[in-house]
Amino acid sequence: MPDSDALLHYTSITEPQPLYVSLDDNSPAYTMHLIVANTRDTPVYCNKITLYLPSGSHEADLVGAGKISAINGECSASWTFKRVSDTEITITPPNNKTAGFVGIKDQDIKSALYIAALRITLRNLHINTRIGTARIEITENTGETNNEAGFFRKWHYYPVTKFPR
Repeated sequence: MPDSDALLHYTSITEPQPLYVSLDDNSPAYTMHLIVANTRDTPVYCNKITLYLPSGSHEADLVGAGKISAINGECSASWTFKRVSDTEITITPPNNKTAGFVGIKDQDIKSALYIAALRITLRNLHINTRIGTARIEITENTGETNNEAGFFRKWHYYPVTKFPR
């Protein structure tokens, strides 16, 4: 399976940087801003983004076991942040509609339907104690036209490196 067939591009910023592993339960929590944008020439339309956060005590897990329920968050552009389960978070456009991410050639489009980028903020991340790279699984329901019949579920594995203290 490839690392990505997603139409949208994902990058992150953490507070503080870099992301250090926890030493114990009293280690500080982190905030991660996941930035979603379109790096293609033409618009990309989306009606849902889902994040799956790996939790446990392994190198490939992001947060410690039992720590994921403390995570909360929000989105820019009036998108909705909803926890579906302990490891699954869904992000949807306002009113469960479709949103368009403008293409590089279309940056001058001014419409309520279109956004340039989306910021998803995850707060209260208690990173586990294992050094390594966790992979956040991201799925998106996207298409190249504003017609949900042409939308497909696409995925991306976003690597997050956890550094030693």
